[in-house]
Amino acid sequence: MEPGIQWLFLLIVFVQLYIVAAVTNSSDAAVLNALKTEYKNFPPNWLGSDPCGDGWVGIGCTNSRVTSITLANMGLEGQVFSDIPSLTELQTLDLSYNKRLTGSLPEKIGNLTKLTILNLIGCGFTGAIPDTIGNLQQLTMLSLNSNRFRGRIPPSIGNLLKLYWLDLADNQLEGPIPVSDGTIPGLDKLVRTNHFHLGQNKLSGEIPEQIFSSNMALVHVLFDSNNLSGPIPSTLGLVKSLQVIRFDNNSLSGSVPSNLNNLTSLQELYLSNNNLNGPLPNLTGMSDLNNLDLSNNSFNTSVIPRWVLSLSSLTTLYVHLSFNIV
Repeated sequence: MEPGIQWLFLLIVFVQLYIVAAVTNSSDAAVLNALKTEYKNFPPNWLGSDPCGDGWVGIGCTNSRVTSITLANMGLEGQVFSDIPSLTELQTLDLSYNKRLTGSLPEKIGNLTKLTILNLIGCGFTGAIPDTIGNLQQLTMLSLNSNRFRGRIPPSIGNLLKLYWLDLADNQLEGPIPVSDGTIPGLDKLVRTNHFHLGQNKLSGEIPEQIFSSNMALVHVLFDSNNLSGPIPSTLGLVKSLQVIRFDNNSLSGSVPSNLNNLTSLQELYLSNNNLNGPLPNLTGMSDLNNLDLSNNSFNTSVIPRWVLSLSSLTTLYVHLSFNIV
């Protein structure tokens, strides 16, 4: 064989070997192949052993590394987290609405330091949320709602300074709402976060004054259906970006802070089923308010005040008072 032809032959063989070689990083491939053996009802196109090269549905790759797992509502069944923390380049993990995914979040979830999105909505996860979740400082979205997580909200979540969306609702979380004390972080540090969804848990104690401040970007504050007590903190009136407040179905007491009238962007205010008293709050500044529910409290009035007529956007009003307007 002539030298030129021989080199061409070797080049062709090299190219063929390159084409058939596995695309996925060997460590990442091992993790996903292990998951395939643990899952029931894994996607039918998870064929072969090369997730990136074989185009496994829901698996995204960049330069041979697995960077996303997006398998929402796939009917997956099993305990999922045994090896996932080894996928150190992972940026998105979305396993939402797989009700038969069970188990707990391991401490090693803190190894996923490049994770920006963690969505585990509507699964069957249990146990405590590990404090190491505070290591995931690139997170912009943390949605663990509608599971069976127990224990306290980790104060370390206050380290997630890039967080836009925090949803821990509809679990069995208990204890106080964590705020910083100089040595440990707390939710008051999340000044960029737009959404605090903590409703439908077993949180107790007072809503800390410190949790709200004028430099926060909060749009939704949902603390409904917990065991919270004490007054509504007046610092709530400093967060002028708020559009929805839900403190209904708790054991809050005292009067409604008058400075809530400063929340001119508020569209929904739910304070029903508490032990609030004193005068009805004057809310004339809330020109965008659509829904207002103050029912089942102990306000010291039996009539609807005339300022209600000035709320031009109001479509729904619940107060459980007489229909006299004064």
